[in-house]
Amino acid sequence: MFMFADDTKAFREIVNTSDKDILQKDLNNLSKWSNDWLIKFHPEKCYVMHLGKHNPENDYIMSGHKLCKLESERDLGVIVDNNLTFDEHITEKVSKARQIWGMIRRTFRLIDWNTFPMLFKAFVQPTPGE
Repeated sequence: MFMFADDTKAFREIVNTSDKDILQKDLNNLSKWSNDWLIKFHPEKCYVMHLGKHNPENDYIMSGHKLCKLESERDLGVIVDNNLTFDEHITEKVSKARQIWGMIRRTFRLIDWNTFPMLFKAFVQPTPGE
């Protein structure tokens, strides 16, 4: 289990049904801990992501609420998908860079070979992840 700021991740490799039961017990213990310390988790904002091609994709319950399954999730600015391909993340970053480049092209009618690298390095290259 990892906790960072207001983000908590519980995970386990599921090879057999006892692994699934252990993960469900971890979720139950997390719910109990949060109730004991009056730090409420919102189970409707909690999700399950099944990684791997041979994952049995079990269902999990938190505080009586069945957790929804996700195919991708943003984590610290990086979009991670259940196949770990990062295609969605790369597509988003390329699209953002193209938008900024399009804005530069509309703003400057003529861009010479000396100005282009400066504009690119200043506005396109450092495009931050949201």
